[in-house]
Order: sequence, then C-alpha cells, then structure tokens
Amino acid sequence: MFLWGNRHIASEVAAASLGVIGIMSKMQFRCGHVISDVASPCVTEARVIGDTAFEHFETDFSRHVAALLASTRDNTRAEWLVEHFGEVYPSDLPDAEIISDLLTSSFLKYAASMAECEQCGRLWLQRNVGQNLYRPFAPDEGGYESHFANFGG
Repeated sequence: MFLWGNRHIASEVAAASLGVIGIMSKMQFRCGHVISDVASPCVTEARVIGDTAFEHFETDFSRHVAALLASTRDNTRAEWLVEHFGEVYPSDLPDAEIISDLLTSSFLKYAASMAECEQCGRLWLQRNVGQNLYRPFAPDEGGYESHFANFGG
C-alpha cells in the first residue's frame, strides 16, 4: 500500500497516476511550530471541497465507476485498468481497492488541503488544488482545538 495523506492507495503506480507528486510532508507556521503529514491518519491535515467542486467530483467518480463496471461486463477490464492507471497497475486487485483508487483520484482533483497548527490553531488553506501554496487564517480565539482529529466520529 502507498500512503497519501489519510488515503491508502493500492500501488505506487496508482499514486503517480493520481498526481501524488510533490506532497507536502512538513509545514512551518508563522508561530514557528512545524507539523508533518507523514503519519496516517494525520490529525493536523484535512481536505475541503466546495459545493461546485463536489458536483464535479460526483460526476467524475460516477463516470469512472460506470466505465470500470462496463469493462468488467465486456471482458475488457485488464485493458481498461492499463488505460486508466498505466501498465504497472496490479490487474488482480479486488473491486473494492480499484474503486477506492477511483474515489481517491476523483476526490483529489477537486479537494483542497488544509492544515491546522497544533500550537497556535492557525489554519492554512491550499490556494489551488495541486499547488504547494497556502493561505493562513488565524482564529479569533487562539489555541489548538484539534478540529480535524474529530471529523468522522
């Protein structure tokens, strides 16, 4: 398994096809504190997606899953996997892992990264998906609240 943020990706080849290059592994905040998103799950890292981008994500993901199902039905799955993920992508993965890779690739096209400083509570929002440029936001009430660790119950 290949780790990226909080996602497990079935292979490094799939990760490369998903654009997993130039990952932020450490970030220094204005207060001087440094965080790292190498651990998974990472309590200081999150992804955020706007309403419009979510519509695009749903369409993209649904289209890919439908194409995978059609390739399975038409006995062209191996060719579809090569076309979609590249020649080195494992052809014997269970459906759930392939669909997970499709979900990840579709989601990461549209979701921006956020980081929360464990010392000052400042949030950094990625300016553009895929770019290592962030915009800081300081809370009116100082301090770290571990917001991202509590998502998802």
